[in-house]
Amino acid sequence: MYGWGGRIRTCALRYQKPLLYQLSYAPTALGLLNRLLGAFQALRAKIYEVFFPDTEQSEKQRRSISFPRTADTGFDRLVHNMVRHITAITGIIKAMAPVTTNRTGDEIQRLIDLMSKLPGLGPRSGRRAALHLIKNRDMLLDPLAKAMAEVAEKVTECSVCGAVDTRDPCSICCDADRKSDVICVVEQAGDLWALERAGAFKGRYHVLGGVLSALDGVGPDDLGIPRLTRRACDPVVTEVVLAMNATVDGQTTAYYIAEALEGCGVSVSGLAQGVPIGGELDYLDDGTISAAFRQRKDF
Repeated sequence: MYGWGGRIRTCALRYQKPLLYQLSYAPTALGLLNRLLGAFQALRAKIYEVFFPDTEQSEKQRRSISFPRTADTGFDRLVHNMVRHITAITGIIKAMAPVTTNRTGDEIQRLIDLMSKLPGLGPRSGRRAALHLIKNRDMLLDPLAKAMAEVAEKVTECSVCGAVDTRDPCSICCDADRKSDVICVVEQAGDLWALERAGAFKGRYHVLGGVLSALDGVGPDDLGIPRLTRRACDPVVTEVVLAMNATVDGQTTAYYIAEALEGCGVSVSGLAQGVPIGGELDYLDDGTISAAFRQRKDF
């Protein structure tokens, strides 16, 4: 019978080469670390099978097993070999790390870094976009720089509805042709722009700037809900449309606003949810189909 040290030494000698064999296929540092983790987990499982071949324990119990250190040097050799392998792997990771040599000017690199932070863009697409702007300097780069400078200087938030514009009050709030008896509540300015593109709403807007979130510390005062309540209590207003996103936070915010508007004497409605135009039932999720059945109407 082998002692504790002998058993561990046997497992180590048996699975050291497969460990390095698996690591040799890692193309990147991240893949190397993932394979290292998987290899050590496999080694732990093999050691467990040697020590406890006839027992059944949960994964949590397996992780809590502590192997006693005895006078046998097998355990010391295992630790020494593991440290040696980890040291070698660390050297490989450092060698595989890309050399961050800046082959462009600082100004161009700063432009690439800023472009990479835009939604939908990454480092590669940011470089392509920056290169396209540089190649079309007269047609794109200079006009874009001027437009961004003007927007950065003049952009402001409407004190009435919270929309983003270059004037206060915004263009929609100053439009005398808009209906003043209906207010549409949206989460972000992008939602307002989407409704305006559709041309389906001709009333006033109220942009919250987000949704209620206890985890993020966003409360009613942060979203301007008291200001919405004051606007809704105006005798001219007869209806408030809650055009919130069909998410958990969006619907929670909509329910909160509906309760806050109960004493204003206005009609509170929400956007219909269900089958989209051109959609097929076979491709819809269960929640959308259920919402469509609940909100069915006479044909």
